[in-house]
Amino acid sequence: MPEPVHSADSALGSIVTRNLEAWYAAQADVPGIEVHRDPDITWMLSNGTTWSNSGTSLRFNASKAARRLDQILKRYAGHGRGVGF
Repeated sequence: MPEPVHSADSALGSIVTRNLEAWYAAQADVPGIEVHRDPDITWMLSNGTTWSNSGTSLRFNASKAARRLDQILKRYAGHGRGVGF
């Protein structure tokens, strides 16, 4: 049985999430990097590899998640890049 999540763990998770969002936002001024800070996801697209093409803080509505992911994945595919979430 998994251990229960403690409030300190939740607080640490929030700090990590905010740090990732800030790191993504800082990349917006780098030439060739496209950063999106949408209400339901923060994501970026670049010519880089691995986590330079990724998303964080996914908050999709269950009824719209598939359509929203398709929209985002289409942008990566058009750029010839994979993505990690």
